[in-house]
Amino acid sequence: MYNLFKYIFFCLLLDAYSGHAQIAQDSTALKIFPPQSMGDIFHSKKLLLGKGIFSGTISYNFNRSVFMDSADNKYRLQHSPGYSLKIKLYEEVSLSSTFFVQLNKKAVRPWTADYFYSLKRFNWRPNTFSYGYENYMNNKYADDGEAVLQKFLQGYFFVSYNHGLPKKWIETIRLDNTTRFTLTYLTRFAFKYTDENLVLHDQGRLWLGVAARYTIWKNIYTEGAMNFYPDKSKRLPWDPDFTYGFGYFDWRPFKFSITYGNWVVNRFNNKPAQYNYYGFLDGNIQISFNYVW
Repeated sequence: MYNLFKYIFFCLLLDAYSGHAQIAQDSTALKIFPPQSMGDIFHSKKLLLGKGIFSGTISYNFNRSVFMDSADNKYRLQHSPGYSLKIKLYEEVSLSSTFFVQLNKKAVRPWTADYFYSLKRFNWRPNTFSYGYENYMNNKYADDGEAVLQKFLQGYFFVSYNHGLPKKWIETIRLDNTTRFTLTYLTRFAFKYTDENLVLHDQGRLWLGVAARYTIWKNIYTEGAMNFYPDKSKRLPWDPDFTYGFGYFDWRPFKFSITYGNWVVNRFNNKPAQYNYYGFLDGNIQISFNYVW
């Protein structure tokens, strides 16, 4: 396997050298800068380089884990480098997965995930629908086939719709032409779910949401969402009334982003007693770098 990777890398370097030599000979050749893919960097179309099929992020994530039953070291910092891969299947339809390495094993909780995955059509444009399947369960590398199947059925199918604000409303909050405001309405359904006592339920559950994202200037944004649970008996202690986030997010290839997100537990009132400690410091901070193969 090592020799195979070494051979592939050597071929890419050789092809890149040939590409640079050709550019040097052809004074009319236009160098692509900034590069839009690894194909631009290596000046190659081999191995699907530059086709826009493969993309993703390399990230570093950290957040606080609280151990209320611990006599000492109650607060532990969770560190997890992450690697995500998105495979474009057709237009906006893609298969995505994110894999994590948990560096601080003492901060890992039963609900900590080793990986996520999704299959969906996602369209960021206003007045469009998105739909698909997403799985943010506590997927573990050590799970056997039965556990993988059960957790798959606990992932959710979703449908969402985006729209922007009327132009005259946007003008009142616009700083420049990069200002954006998007509202998203969504519904999610899971065939199964596990409650706080680790009991698996087969009845399925539904929840609804409204989200807003305000791109203030350039790539600086803030966002929030409110969730609604039609069947209160199926609501879990960590299900939030609201979520929120902010940061600097640059979607372009080979750019860095730094973001903060807080997606669980948050309640307007009546927070579950076991999560009284939960707050802003328990959100996730991510530093990421985008790539396109």
